[in-house]
Amino acid sequence: MKTDVVFYSATGNTRKIAAAIAEAARCEARQAQQDPPAIDADLIFVGGAVYATSDHDIHPSIRSFADRLKSAGYRGQVALFATGFEKSDAIGLLRRTFLERGVRVVDESFFCKGKFLLFMQGHPDKEDIADAKAFASKVIAS
Repeated sequence: MKTDVVFYSATGNTRKIAAAIAEAARCEARQAQQDPPAIDADLIFVGGAVYATSDHDIHPSIRSFADRLKSAGYRGQVALFATGFEKSDAIGLLRRTFLERGVRVVDESFFCKGKFLLFMQGHPDKEDIADAKAFASKVIAS
């Protein structure tokens, strides 16, 4: 199974989780806004967060990536991961973005806290990284 990891990270939190997932999936983590993500993978892990600078929504680069998948007639599926505040709806927004474009989304997703200013210092931490790797391994195995 060919896998890929695509993400957007403004603060570095999602980047850390993307790197952990990519390590478990034995692939590279690609920034949605810079690296042209592959769309030939059977499974693509997609990560993001909710940003005030994006009207409390996910970053436009993730939406653009979802549009590329739709335009290419992508037949694989995506697995979602996000970082942020506990109450954020990043996973829900990501899920809706891909489902609205007809892209299949794996039921299981991954979320962990992410440091922002003075809040949630130390996250993502070693346990979050280990949990992200375990999530990736479980999704790949299923």
